[in-house]
Amino acid sequence: MKPTLYIHTGAPKTGTSSIQSFLNRNRDALRSMGICYPKPLVGTFLAGHEGHLSMSIVTSQFTKDPLNYEHYRNCFLKELKEAKLPVNVLSAES
Repeated sequence: MKPTLYIHTGAPKTGTSSIQSFLNRNRDALRSMGICYPKPLVGTFLAGHEGHLSMSIVTSQFTKDPLNYEHYRNCFLKELKEAKLPVNVLSAES
């Protein structure tokens, strides 16, 4: 059976950060239930967030981040593949 990927997105000020914070704080418990929430990466682009990539062209800060989109994407994909869990969750604002 193929794993399931849930992608959570939300506009700013809609509770997205609260959901990301919950998922991040409970990463180990989620893994024990078969759910992978990849570790948010810390960098200029993601500083202060507990989620993943913003895919919005309007709000993207990739042009200001020394690490590009491919770097972040590859880190998340690597963790998802290595976890080999049936359910995977990514979350981003915008």
